Amino acid sequence: IPIPAAIQEDYIELIRQRLRTGLYEQSTSSYSSLVFCVRKSDGKLRVVHDLQELNRVTIKDAGMPPAPEEFVESFNG
Repeated sequence: IPIPAAIQEDYIELIRQRLRTGLYEQSTSSYSSLVFCVRKSDGKLRVVHDLQELNRVTIKDAGMPPAPEEFVESFNG
């Protein structure tokens, strides 16, 4: 998705900031997702990740999570 010229500088700075803080990191994964931005009412950018393709290849865990009591008991020695 092309980045509109009106937000391009803000978008690039936002991505650099997220890389610096560790929120985003470099990846060599063969999977990627589309990313685009929208301007919020306060003027800041909201980054939107389209994860539909990634969700299609994600392995679903059909098992039920343990009951809280069982989970807590697993910490007893």
